[in-house]
Amino acid sequence: MEGKPGHASLFLWEAAGAVFVIAAGSVLHFVYAWSGYSWWAGLFAPVNESVWEHLKLGFWPLILISAVEFPFVRRRAHNFFLAKFLSVAALELFIVLVFYAYTAFTGRPILAVDICSFVLGTVLCQLLSLLMYAKTRPASAARVAGVAGLALLAFCFMLFTYATPRLGIFRDRPTGGYGPVKAEIVK
Repeated sequence: MEGKPGHASLFLWEAAGAVFVIAAGSVLHFVYAWSGYSWWAGLFAPVNESVWEHLKLGFWPLILISAVEFPFVRRRAHNFFLAKFLSVAALELFIVLVFYAYTAFTGRPILAVDICSFVLGTVLCQLLSLLMYAKTRPASAARVAGVAGLALLAFCFMLFTYATPRLGIFRDRPTGGYGPVKAEIVK
């Protein structure tokens, strides 16, 4: 990313963002239990051991760091919101695909693989954002699409926490149930 003004600072923002998402997502895993199983904490933190609930670990920290980052990079990061939407969608898809691919062979989840897919997916997510900033031209339609996509994902994460569809991705592995579980959330 040499030779173009601001690209080094964009790289630093995305690298710092990856570190933040990994650290905050790791802590967020325990927030629901730490909050005494508060309904509001469940909107942002996993309420059970389902694959869906664990996707919050990447989504909400990315939203937070993006809100901090945007004022500093908005003039250099082309199509910021579309880049963030597509990169977080790629992160979530990466985690889901890795999980279902390896459990198809092992028949069970493996914590180390889950953690590695989260870390690697987060790094790839931030790199995708960076590439999109550099390779796209500013467009107001991209801003609208990105904000709408992020808002839709946020809405789904909150809604499906308490109005949980009866699909495998939403099923709590230890209990076989759906929705909030009031037990220590550990993998």
